[in-house]
Amino acid sequence: MNVNLPCNIFHKDFDYFHELVVHDEFVNIGCFQYVSGLIAGYSIGIPPLVHFGTPLQIERLVPPIVRGEKKICLAISEPYAGSDVGNIITTAVKSPCGKF
Repeated sequence: MNVNLPCNIFHKDFDYFHELVVHDEFVNIGCFQYVSGLIAGYSIGIPPLVHFGTPLQIERLVPPIVRGEKKICLAISEPYAGSDVGNIITTAVKSPCGKF
């Protein structure tokens, strides 16, 4: 995978320290909550893709996400699994038209 990051950091070397620096630099230009909203999606969405995605998925999706051309999020399918979604209980109901 060829992803060019600022300061010549290789994507495999990008870690939580680098993420902290990115957050800190962005906070200097505005509101922390806004910055977290911009960054949180890829910081929790890319790791599962990199660890569990196929090589083709990783090659096709990660570079445009890092460049800001695509967006990613983390969807939780097991709400009782823990973390901040541990107490969520959901119910799926089909729409009256049956399409959704």
